[in-house]
Amino acid sequence: MRAIIQWLVVAPLLVFTGCQSFHSQPPPAASGAVLSGADQALAEALAHYSQALISEATLGETQDGLFHFRQAAAYDPSYLPLNLKVAMDCLARKDYTGAVCVLEQAAKRHPDSVEVQLLSGTVFQAQGKTGEAFRFYRSAIRLAPDRPEGYVRLATLHAVGLATRDALSVIDSGLARVKNKDSLLEFCDTVGRIYLAGQDARSAVLFLERVRRHNPERNEIREVLGRCYIRLGRNRDATAEYAALLKNHPDSSPILMVLGGLYEKEGDTNRAREFSKAWGSGIPPDPQAFVHLASLSFEKDDNEAGAILDEAISRFPDDIRVRVVRGLISMRRERYEAAASHFERVALIIERDEAAARLIEPFFYLWYGGACERAGRLDDAERLIKKYLVLNPDSAEGLNTLAFLWAEAGRNLDQALDAITRALKKEPDNGAYLDTLGWIYYKKGNYSLAQEALTHALREEGDDPTILEHIGDAWLALKCPDKALRMWWKSIRMKPGNKGLRDKMIRGGVPAAALPPIKEP
Repeated sequence: MRAIIQWLVVAPLLVFTGCQSFHSQPPPAASGAVLSGADQALAEALAHYSQALISEATLGETQDGLFHFRQAAAYDPSYLPLNLKVAMDCLARKDYTGAVCVLEQAAKRHPDSVEVQLLSGTVFQAQGKTGEAFRFYRSAIRLAPDRPEGYVRLATLHAVGLATRDALSVIDSGLARVKNKDSLLEFCDTVGRIYLAGQDARSAVLFLERVRRHNPERNEIREVLGRCYIRLGRNRDATAEYAALLKNHPDSSPILMVLGGLYEKEGDTNRAREFSKAWGSGIPPDPQAFVHLASLSFEKDDNEAGAILDEAISRFPDDIRVRVVRGLISMRRERYEAAASHFERVALIIERDEAAARLIEPFFYLWYGGACERAGRLDDAERLIKKYLVLNPDSAEGLNTLAFLWAEAGRNLDQALDAITRALKKEPDNGAYLDTLGWIYYKKGNYSLAQEALTHALREEGDDPTILEHIGDAWLALKCPDKALRMWWKSIRMKPGNKGLRDKMIRGGVPAAALPPIKEP
């Protein structure tokens, strides 16, 4: 505000020194003016500059302001900042011819001006004349090799043309000569992130490594570099970056999580477990760490995985991810009532928490229904599977599950047949779905069609204890008890804990002692 007031004070004085009107033309040489020609020109220049500032800053008349800036530059072409101002205004208005004209005159009077060279390069770059832009930017570097602007402009031009190596060569030259490297490193940071956003992690690394080399204390650069290395499969390099970050943030859950995952990828299970445990106790506390740690134990020892998740539940009782995985492990161990209990808690949480509901897997109600069905809670199972199908009406797996549930109960068999037919249209060679079809035919008393569908299921699925048992049942219904027993024996050897089949075989004359022992879960 103060600068404008000063110009408002000076402007009337300038009028009295020879400028009768801000819009008047320069007086002719023989006008009888008191001032000399040079002084008169200076006075006119200052007057127009004053009016330009008033028009631009006070009245908002940018076009009028540009006119007066040009007039001022015409009266005093030796004043470089004024010429640069006019050229920049021309550039902003895409008056490239006017900008070039002003800059050419400025270059003649100021051949060593870096600013003239840089702005000239910008004008030509804006027109797409990259050859001329290169020439001016290189000229700026020759004039001032210790200033960063020329290197940044030239490297930008190369980067826009996807000439990555040329851009890096220019930046390296600047880094070797320029004392204040901030703008050069900022350029590398920006271009590196642009490449990363464009999924070109390889090029991003080339720029970001230069920032890290000169500013190793910048943690955010190490984090971005780590992500780049992970995308490139350079897990050891990524580990080094995140390990350096961990020194400054030893309790950071996100860093511990990434390091655990990296060690897992490298096959170092012990280190993966170590970091996953630390992740679970990090800041902020993260229940997902326990899910990940359980997954490391899942294949080898699901008892240990269950214990890990039980600890997580004690610390995060309402975390739905922990509860869902714990329920799935219980299903794997055939503890269906326990699985249904965990799923029930999840259902209560998501009913009152919309954010939690958005995290839930689409298959949740299918899993929950399956647990209830195996636990003998058939009404709950049907309700949950129907709810799943409301959300996913074309799910082949959902249709199959509901059809099998009805077939097992011996009711709604026509609806069951319709549902499994729809599922098989999507996956005609799915062995599990073919088994459901055969079992529906069996329940409807059509044993020949049942045998045909079940045999097809066995071809697709391989030796499966459930399919083998169903084929045995079909053979028995077709009055072929020997064939039935052969199938049942195959099934019971694969799943000795099938109490229903054991009872059925004993009723068929097989001594209980001859059956394989039941394995403890």
